[in-house]
Amino acid sequence: MKKNFLIVSLLLLLPVLLFAGTTGKIVGTVIDSETGDALPGANVVIDGTTLGASTDLSGYFIILNVPVGTYSVRTSFIGFQSIIKKNVRVSVDLTTTVDFSMNAETIGGEEVTIIAERALIRKDETNTNIIKTAEEIEMMPVRNIQDLTASIAGVVKQDNSNTMNIRGGRGEESAVYIDGVLANDPYNHAVRAYLPNEAIEEMSVQTGGFSAEYGEAMSGIVLVTTNSGSKHYFGSVQVITDGFLPEDKKALGTYSYGYNEYVMTFGGPIWPGKNHTFFVSGTRQWMKDGAPSFG
Repeated sequence: MKKNFLIVSLLLLLPVLLFAGTTGKIVGTVIDSETGDALPGANVVIDGTTLGASTDLSGYFIILNVPVGTYSVRTSFIGFQSIIKKNVRVSVDLTTTVDFSMNAETIGGEEVTIIAERALIRKDETNTNIIKTAEEIEMMPVRNIQDLTASIAGVVKQDNSNTMNIRGGRGEESAVYIDGVLANDPYNHAVRAYLPNEAIEEMSVQTGGFSAEYGEAMSGIVLVTTNSGSKHYFGSVQVITDGFLPEDKKALGTYSYGYNEYVMTFGGPIWPGKNHTFFVSGTRQWMKDGAPSFG
């Protein structure tokens, strides 16, 4: 009896462990630009993926389980010009709205291309949610999850420690999820995972009012989504070092602290012309002094 109870309890916990948020969704409507009437049966697809949907009788569509990233969304309907909206951003657990207003096509012509703009206010955000995209992270002068999070108002990182205090809470009252998996140490709730900035597609810091699907947290959560491959091969190599500075003599206003980091990334289609992709990232750090002090 006890054994059966334990098995049932574990099965009930599986959805919590496996389905922490990792994707978003795209919704919208497709209408006739002249009459304003809905266009039922219009096809809406995300370029470079197998994801898409058709509009219902009200011209409404919804595309679920869209991986985090920036996409081009295309719509087509017989007798109307095709429209493609570029720079459509999808964030974890959030809904991106993309509406289409199609023009009647009397003679075959080119498709209409529109560059989407990020909304100033997201209607589906019900809590404080600060999102950093890969482009924004690339411009930031800090590295690793803890330091990136500490750059946000309301978050403090303890000196020479990976402990983060969100909204004044203790370090163990915050949770970090990487691709939906809880990254906190189950013993002391510390976060020891390290990801190079180049491997992060998006980072979301929620400092209150987050969904009940995220357990093990009271003061805030950090959601990190890693990069994914694309239909084109890409890669990068980065070397960060202060080895060109002397250790005993000040130069350029500072000294060498023996900091070295090497990062490599590579991604693309598993097979040319196919939709299945991959992304790998590797990093190596070597620090002569892991906790340098200024004297």
